[in-house]
Amino acid sequence: MSRKLILIVGLIALSVRGIAADSNPIGEKLLEKTVQELDSQRRIEEQKLATAQMKYEVFRYEHNQMVFEWELFVSKMLFWIILLFIATGICLSVLQFINSNKIRRRTDAKDISTLSISEKGVEIKTAFIGLLLLIVSLGFLYLYMYTAYPIKYINPDNTVSSPTNPTK
Repeated sequence: MSRKLILIVGLIALSVRGIAADSNPIGEKLLEKTVQELDSQRRIEEQKLATAQMKYEVFRYEHNQMVFEWELFVSKMLFWIILLFIATGICLSVLQFINSNKIRRRTDAKDISTLSISEKGVEIKTAFIGLLLLIVSLGFLYLYMYTAYPIKYINPDNTVSSPTNPTK
């Protein structure tokens, strides 16, 4: 690197002193050789830069693909956990309705509601609990599907739209 710098400084000094390159064949050859060396180094550096940029692009695309695969896996797992939660709520509400009907048939009363609090825990017997469980489970499903799990289309121009509102 220092040799090239010396050659360049020497060529500049020759031109400053007024010696023309065409009157000095040694200077002309030296100048041509220096220009060729610098040009070949520039091409090598450009190739290194292009290789580094391509490696970065490949890394970026592979990373994006891994992120999308992870998000898909987590999204599916979360979806099944939510469905299990909602199915449990619906099953508990059905069991509560069945239990309420059994109590109603045994006692021949239209509305039996009991609340007992003891050291063992809290016991509530009413048909309203089954209805409340059903409403909460279905409301949670609606909120999950509307806010946490909306379907969004990813367009090639990096805009995101949803089926309900195409401008979003």
